[in-house]
Amino acid sequence: SKEVQLAHIKREGNPIVDGLASLGSTISFRTNEAIRSFEIGRLEYPAFEAMKHVHHIQERNTPWYHDIKRYIESEEFPSGMPINEQKAIQRMSVRYFTLAGVLYRCGFRTEYSRCLDEDEAKKVIEDSH
Repeated sequence: SKEVQLAHIKREGNPIVDGLASLGSTISFRTNEAIRSFEIGRLEYPAFEAMKHVHHIQERNTPWYHDIKRYIESEEFPSGMPINEQKAIQRMSVRYFTLAGVLYRCGFRTEYSRCLDEDEAKKVIEDSH
């Protein structure tokens, strides 16, 4: 048999506990249901340093959220857009809304995130590092 050792770590000494509590609250469990385990890893370097390894894949003239915002405001799709992409935008648009011309995403716990275009995102990253 395999020996398992459990140790109690106080909340203030365990920064992962809040993340695990949030994760646990998003999953619904049935009584007597087995729960799959997951692995927690440690990054070799801070996440903001990983940004050095991100490559710009596609240059766009419009922000990533342009089609979603257009659909919310006018219920129109760009001409020639395939049906499957139109359906995807319809599904995604449920979690978004506009306020004073700015697009926001609704979170699961009623927090709102402002959608940023490329220039705004770069400024936020630069300001935070």
